[in-house]
Parts: sequence; C-alpha cells; structure tokens
Amino acid sequence: MVFLPHVILLIFTALFVDAKPELSVTLASKLEHQFKIFDSGRQYLVDRVVDQKSSVDRAEWDYFLNPKDDTMEITDAEKVILTSYHDDLTKEARLQAKEESSLMNINIDDFRNDTDRIKKFCRIFPRIALLHIHPGGTGKLDTVKFALETINPVINTTALAEIDMLPRNLTMLYEYEVDYLNSIDPPVAHYMEYNAEQKDFFVNLMALPKEPCCHPFKRFESIFEIKWLLFEKQSDANATFFNDLLYKDFLERNAAFGISYVEFTKTQIPYTFEKMKKYNDYLIEQQSKHGTDFVLNYNVAYVRTFLPSDNAGHAQTMIEALENTTTRTTDLSTVVGIDYLGQEDVVTLATSALEGQDVYIPTYDAWKVKGNIDLGGMTMHAGEIGPDSPVNVRDAIIMGSTRIGHGPQVNKDPVLVEYSRRKKVPFVESIVSNWMLKVIPNDDLKLHPFLRFIRLGIPISLSTDDEGVFHTDIANECEVAIFNSDIQYSELKAISYTAVTASFANETVKDSLTTALNDKFLSFEASYEAPSPTLPPVQPAPTHLPTQKLTKNKKSAKKTSKK
Repeated sequence: MVFLPHVILLIFTALFVDAKPELSVTLASKLEHQFKIFDSGRQYLVDRVVDQKSSVDRAEWDYFLNPKDDTMEITDAEKVILTSYHDDLTKEARLQAKEESSLMNINIDDFRNDTDRIKKFCRIFPRIALLHIHPGGTGKLDTVKFALETINPVINTTALAEIDMLPRNLTMLYEYEVDYLNSIDPPVAHYMEYNAEQKDFFVNLMALPKEPCCHPFKRFESIFEIKWLLFEKQSDANATFFNDLLYKDFLERNAAFGISYVEFTKTQIPYTFEKMKKYNDYLIEQQSKHGTDFVLNYNVAYVRTFLPSDNAGHAQTMIEALENTTTRTTDLSTVVGIDYLGQEDVVTLATSALEGQDVYIPTYDAWKVKGNIDLGGMTMHAGEIGPDSPVNVRDAIIMGSTRIGHGPQVNKDPVLVEYSRRKKVPFVESIVSNWMLKVIPNDDLKLHPFLRFIRLGIPISLSTDDEGVFHTDIANECEVAIFNSDIQYSELKAISYTAVTASFANETVKDSLTTALNDKFLSFEASYEAPSPTLPPVQPAPTHLPTQKLTKNKKSAKKTSKK
C-alpha cells in the first residue's frame, strides 16, 4: 500500500500529538507565582506615577518583581527544563502547521530552494496590513538620487563627516566614510556640481552599506542625521518635497504588494497639538492622493534617549490633546497609539523600558482606567538590542503595551518567553532590520527566533521597519523567512492575519480588512498551482537582497578611530 505524504503525517500526528508536553507541578507553580507578581506591577506603577506623582527606580522595580519567598525563585536548572518544554511545544506546533498546510494543498517544502518560485510566491502572497513603519527610513536609493538631483541641495562634506563626532556618542560613521568625506574638494558645493562617484557616495549614505552585512546601531542612527542635513535643514520646501516623494513611492510600492493599511511611527518634536494635527492632516491628504482604499494611521513616538522629564511633558501634551472627544474624532483621527523608540543599550543614558513609565503609565491611566482618551493600543520598541532588552519586553507588557516592536532578545530568557506567550501580546518582527543591526546571534539569519515565537503561540507579523535603509520590502521579508527557516504555509497565512488583529485600527476598519483578506486567500488558494515535482531545486543565485551571505569588506568594517 502506498500512502500519500500528508496521510502519513496525519497518522503520525494522531499517534504522538496527544502526548502533549507538560511542566512539573513545582515549576508550574513557580511560574504562576512569578507571573502574578508581574501582573501586579502595572497597578504598582499607576499608584506611584499617577497617584503619588513619583517614579520607580530600577532597584525598587527589581525588588518588587522578584519573589520574596526563596523557595519560589526559578533556578537556572528549571530554566533549562523550561527551554526543553518550549522545544517540545515548537516540535508539536511544526507538525500541526505541516498538517494544516497539506490540507490547504500548499507545501512550501516543495520549492524552498527554488529562488524563482519563492520570489514569485512572495510577491503574490496575500497580505493587507503593514505595521511598525518609520516613514523617514523608507526611501529607496533611486528615490534619494532623484530627490537630490531635483532639489540640488548644498552638500557640506565637513558637516557630514562631523556626524561621527556628535555629542552623546549616539552616531558613528565608518573610518573609510569619514576619510572619503574629508578628501572631497570642494568641501561645500551643490550636489550637481560633484562628479558621478561623489554623487553616488552621497546617495549611498542614506542607506546602510551592503557590506559588511551587519552594522552597529549607531551607524543606523547616523542616517537620520544625514537626512536632516541633506533634505530638512536647508529649507522647509526641500523637506516637504522629499517627504512627499517618500510617501508616494512607499505607498505605491506596497499597494503593489496588496497593502491597504499602514501604521506609521512618527516623532513630533516638540510635541504640540499643532504638530500632531499637522501630521494628522498630512496623512489624510496622502490617503486621498492614493485612493480611498488606503488607511494610514500613526503612533505618536517618544524617544528613549530623551530625558524622562521631557518625555513626561510630551505625553501630557498628547493626553490633553486627546481628552477632548471632538478633537479625537475630527482633528486627530489618525492618532491610534504611542510608541517608544531608540537604542536600548546606550551606556551613558538610562534607556530601558522602565524609563518610559512617565509616558506609558499616565497614557494607560487616561486610556484604560479613566477612559478619557480613545486609543487603539500602545506599542514599544523592545527586545531589540542590549543586555537589558529581554526585560524591556516584560516591562513594556507590564506597563500596558498591547504590541511589541521587535522582541527577538526575549528568546534569551525562557521565563520571559513563557510570560510573553501566555500574555499573547503580538510581536512585529523585522527580520532584515534585525540582521543588519546585529540583533541576531552570529549575524546568522537562521537563528532569528520569529518562527519559534510563532510555534509557541506568540502572534507574529512581519514588517520592513525602515525598508529603504535596510534594502528590503515586505516581499523580501517573506523570501528571507522561507529561505532561512522551515516556515509552513499556514504560518505565513497567520502572519498576514496577525498584521490586522495586532493593528490599532478601529473595529470597523479591522472587520473590513479581515473580510478583504479572506477574499484574497480564497482566490489565491483556488488558483494556486503547485510546483512541478520534476523540476530540480535551484539554489539561490547571488543577489543584492539580504537572503545571501555577503563577503565582508575588511576596510569598511573598521570603526572610526575618532570615537
């Protein structure tokens, strides 16, 4: 008798899936005790920050969150057991995903090594929502080049080189970049007056170098200083032209991928009602330009490298602006949440999630406790970079975050992984961004934990973060996921739906997006043609897309000596 592969899988699943992994009574009890303490932390912070007009420092917070009974502390040996438990859960989930995918008659394993088929698959794969987007980092190099040629701004190479020496040690350029800038003569001229090589150099500064593959976070931060010098400092007209171009190109690109809902993260410094309304009106204008099917919302972003007192004042400005119901429904209709962004591991500054308590706790209190403002949710950049980043995910959840931006570092602590999976707070993962910013161990894309999170029950969506800076797009994120993991079709499908359910859109918009996505998948699955089994697998060809291992340039990998 000959069995079809999916029949064998069903039999195997029936025999073994019922034996579900279980934790010991002792470890389960300890976890319950620990998570009750975590869950009580939000009210503790509300009492201190809102009622007592005070704050909680790190020592006090750590003491509060640790069990007072030594017998309830989770030992290192028990953490190893918990990791093994998670391993068993992921194995079980993998079998279930393969079974579900086989019933849908789409098996990615049949063409996982076929570059052309994967590219086509990922470009037509159904999707509708894109979260966690920084509009200032979306510009592709062709767009940057066109803007520079059109605006023809003054280029000050000395000022660009000095980005390497800005105060607070938050930015850097590579030594070869500084040397090249200092070698340009004349140091000040209009863009069009420079030669072709120099022009290309200026254009390429607006994205992370493709070699080496991966970069310090400070090199990434430099790009936004460069953007300010090239496009925003010289005139409002230049800034408006460039930003209009960014939005136009970004929305047109992503409309081609089926996206009709986008959630931007945007800082408004200083935070005033006028600036918030101006951006709100701008998004409404962009929606009208690009069709009524587009819904553009934004999260008011706070910068973790700012003083907590400054952020507290900014948060109060936002809360007061949203407390008027009329203002919320008319003048600030695109404001759906808040975000907290920036480098998590700045040695000279306090940048942990806990430092955001003066933003998140008053906002949570005004939103969920008092009901004075209407938000769709609160998100936070957390678990991206740095030794404290795993606990930043925990603290973000405790402070009321309903979504996490990034989060891979939480994988280092199985207790926090277990807390995250029980809370079911969605993570928005940007695989290429994480790779290029050295978030992934050994810079190995195969070690990104996004699929492990999915299989542990943490809702995951994919995003491009700053897609121009990282040379990516949402189809490429799909390709990278398939090339570097054994993700199954049902799991990719769940990612598309999570982007809707994890959004901060209102329920009417979510229902509309879900209905449209249902129709897309019905059509896709009805017309899908499986790859021919007679075609030999084609190994991925060298490409600029970050699905490949790039050869490192030793010179460009050097850090500047001026730090």
